Amino acid sequence: MEQKNYTRGFTLIELMVVIAIISILALWAVRGYSQYRRLALLDLYVDSIESQVYEQRDKALFGTVNGDKVDSILSELNEGVMNEGMSESTRCYGFGFVEDAEEGFDMVLFDQEFSGKKVWNEFLGVWEQEGCVNFEERNEMVAEADPSVYLLSDEDLTRYAVRFLPPDGEAQISIDGGLGFVPREESREIIEPILRFGSSNEEIYQRKLEL
Repeated sequence: MEQKNYTRGFTLIELMVVIAIISILALWAVRGYSQYRRLALLDLYVDSIESQVYEQRDKALFGTVNGDKVDSILSELNEGVMNEGMSESTRCYGFGFVEDAEEGFDMVLFDQEFSGKKVWNEFLGVWEQEGCVNFEERNEMVAEADPSVYLLSDEDLTRYAVRFLPPDGEAQISIDGGLGFVPREESREIIEPILRFGSSNEEIYQRKLEL
């Protein structure tokens, strides 16, 4: 009598086990990718803020003038001369903070008028450049930001402002909202805002900036 060979298939339970394993692995992969994407965006925003700060300093150093004019500008500053062309291209650049409409703060970039005119400092008894003037009439714009990243701090960041002076990019800091500036090296103030991705309070999604 001829015997028939039957091919054994998978049972329903075996199929369900395989599907469950694949689902768990897929869930881990999605979570891992989501975390990687959040951290990458956070690091990218940190680099973006730092690059915008450096760009403000570079604008104070070089302005919109050609490199071959730098020496003549330095000479004019030392002589206390301010010509019309220089006043248009040489400005002070810096950054500050404003309260965000939703949460935390926004960084703002600003520029203001610079004067190379020599004025007498009665307190120090020396002639010095007038420097950055008319802070209240500065041009201001919000720095580029990712809407999913928040700039946070336990203190009021709006009282801070940092600016860079031509021609050497000297940094000055204000802790009273721009009412008075002192050289950065003379101030013990350290601006350390926190960047946070989304609403999560996990430390892995936070970065501390030192500006």
